[in-house]
Amino acid sequence: MTHQNGPPEHKPPLSELIRENQRLSGRIQELHASHIALQQLAKQYHELMELVPDIVMIHDTQKIRYINHTGAIMLGAQLPEEIVGMPVLDFFSKTYWNINQKRFCRVMSGHKADCLEQEMSCLDKNLIWVECVSIPTVSDDSQAILTVGRNINKRKLAQKALRESEERFRSTFEQAAVGICHVGKEGQLLRVNQKLCDILGFSRDELLSMTIKDVTHPEDLKISSDAYKRLFCGEQVIEKFEKRYICKNGQTIWANLTASVLKEPDGAPEFFISVVEDIGSRKLAEKEKEILENQLQQAQRLEAIGTLAGGIAHDFNNILYPIIGFAEMTLEDLSPNSPICDFQKQIIQAAGRAQNLIKRILTFSREIEPELAPVHLKEMILETCHLLRAALPSTIELNLESLQNTGYVISTPVQIHQVIMNLCTNAFHAMATSGGMLKVELDSVELKDEENITGGKYHRLIISDTGCGMPHVILNRIFHPYFTTKEKGKGTGLGLSTVHGIVKQLKGHITVTSLPGKGTIFIIYLPAYHPDELASEPQTRVVDLKGREHILLVDDEEMILEMLQAMLSRMGYQVTGCQTSLEALDIFNCDPDRFHLVITDLTMPQMTGIQLSQKLQITKPGVPIILCTGFSDLLDENAAKAMGIRELITKPVLKVDLMSAIQKALSPS
Repeated sequence: MTHQNGPPEHKPPLSELIRENQRLSGRIQELHASHIALQQLAKQYHELMELVPDIVMIHDTQKIRYINHTGAIMLGAQLPEEIVGMPVLDFFSKTYWNINQKRFCRVMSGHKADCLEQEMSCLDKNLIWVECVSIPTVSDDSQAILTVGRNINKRKLAQKALRESEERFRSTFEQAAVGICHVGKEGQLLRVNQKLCDILGFSRDELLSMTIKDVTHPEDLKISSDAYKRLFCGEQVIEKFEKRYICKNGQTIWANLTASVLKEPDGAPEFFISVVEDIGSRKLAEKEKEILENQLQQAQRLEAIGTLAGGIAHDFNNILYPIIGFAEMTLEDLSPNSPICDFQKQIIQAAGRAQNLIKRILTFSREIEPELAPVHLKEMILETCHLLRAALPSTIELNLESLQNTGYVISTPVQIHQVIMNLCTNAFHAMATSGGMLKVELDSVELKDEENITGGKYHRLIISDTGCGMPHVILNRIFHPYFTTKEKGKGTGLGLSTVHGIVKQLKGHITVTSLPGKGTIFIIYLPAYHPDELASEPQTRVVDLKGREHILLVDDEEMILEMLQAMLSRMGYQVTGCQTSLEALDIFNCDPDRFHLVITDLTMPQMTGIQLSQKLQITKPGVPIILCTGFSDLLDENAAKAMGIRELITKPVLKVDLMSAIQKALSPS
């Protein structure tokens, strides 16, 4: 066929048309099958989104196009239709609006948004925590956003509970009233709380660079190591023991340690937990209690010593009395030129020293108030050091070259003796091992008014040694009662406190300086005695030692009775002697007017001298009575006067003093 305006038109053969038709039919069928498959896939996709237990939303930057049923329920709706079409940002916490706006814009431009934990807002305004992921998608032939949100509320609550638990643990760990540390298996300190830092004085960083060995006292390393080994091996679940720690300043503190082990899931030890309680105060209280108990025991011992000393004094004075009495009578019968006179005088003088020794023992053991009188200081020092020299070993030199003849102080021989003896004994103990020099010096100085001392003339006693000396911490406590650095059984802790008390009583002052390894120097200032400061008492002089009165003499000691009978008879007195109170009472009651005076001992069996005196005064009121005592702390002169006793004398008594007492008792006044 020829086209009228051109070449002839070419028509495909019928067979080609048939084939093309067949191809198109096949293609249509393929497309139909694909459409059906896509519909099926979309249905499955929709069903899948409905089955997902998460929030699934399709939206753009403005509105929600789709939400699954589960998501609608989570956000507080009954049906998805209640949410579809609503602004998407309304369902997110305002805190995250800006973040989500940027995320959504980024996704719309084809990028995936990373996972974000955030809060979504429900229709009822409640907030739930979700973990959101957003990716680009297509919806209704337009660009959209697919957001999947997983509810992590439970996880967040668990995390919150965990944080609160950790915070409580951290607070408990840090604010505990005891030290707490975690110790690794090799002894390294893993964690420490502030209280442990405060106890030991280290910073946290310092402790965390140390091991438990670094802060443990060397003597307690074994007990600590053994305890941790038992925990590590499972022999013990918990260990409790006391140990010493070394602080940063070098001091040692006592602590009560409670240790346990934290195990891993497989049962292997992970680390040790140690609770450290500072028990320094308790240990100090225990030490103070021990000191108080020792003081009580010491006081009880001293009380027993005092009682024993009183008994010894009574017996010893009863022994001395006839010695002195018979020696005096023997001396009277001797010619003044007889060499035996000197022997008798020595006997009387030695007995007098023994009597003074008894007085010193009683003054110390019973704290008897001493009678102060002028004491020649140099003579007292020489006498005391003479006794001391015999006790010093040959390794210690006693130097007395610097003793000036300063004069007198108002004191008692006993007090001065105690001061010198205690200080010299301490010096001896300080040089017992290495030897050295003990030097005693005496001079006089003028002092100005100061806080602890009144100005004036003082005698200065210096006692120094070249012994071991004392550190400053001990120097501050040496005058405390019962404080001692000596081994148990070698010191009472009373020596220096006694010295301090005596010096203060005498209105003096004491200083001490000492250096470890160099020695110690004690300096004592005692007020110098001036004669015009002490009014002299009138001395009773016996004009006539003879008498003719009848005396009833009572003493249970046969030797004293014989001595007094002989002495009084030699003086012209008539004497009736009785060895018991009952015998004396019977004799007196038979003829009371026969006796002008009664001299009786105090301590006697069956009836004491006081009881006898009371009965005698009932029979003959006003009868003169002299009461003699070897020793008694239960009766003084005033108490005796109140009982009607004229004179109270202490045995042993010299003849002249006895005669003076007799004259006073017989005097009408």
